[in-house]
Amino acid sequence: MMMQCLHHRRRQTGETLVEKVRQTCLSLHRDGEVSIDEQMISFFGTTSLKQYVPNKPNPVGLKSFVLANPNGLVFDFRVYVGRDTFSDVVSGNVGLGGKAVLALIASLHPGTVIYVDRYFTTVQLMQELAAKQLLCTGTIQKKSNCRSF
Repeated sequence: MMMQCLHHRRRQTGETLVEKVRQTCLSLHRDGEVSIDEQMISFFGTTSLKQYVPNKPNPVGLKSFVLANPNGLVFDFRVYVGRDTFSDVVSGNVGLGGKAVLALIASLHPGTVIYVDRYFTTVQLMQELAAKQLLCTGTIQKKSNCRSF
């Protein structure tokens, strides 16, 4: 019983620390250009949140989605915790990457330019961003089925 209480206390403190860091990031001044990408936080401990993403400099760790300026200053982030990571995002068929973008852009002003890579780029996402008066540049795969452009 005591170990369960200690474990619960550690988890609450960790979540509180992450939320405090995120609130500080959200308070920073935003410029006209941002990028969104996934980032691996190197971690070798035991947790159900640990991910393996090949071709990353740190392929094992905690996966997070990050909104940053061109100099790398982080404005917002979300640590991937599974299916419910972006349960607060209501949108059409944009996939996990699109939901990450929609969650991270909440603090942006109209006219902001967003840069994303192929993981996030879909026609549906571009349409939703345009409706919010946000500009977006993203790469697409050669084999991608983007006939609606």
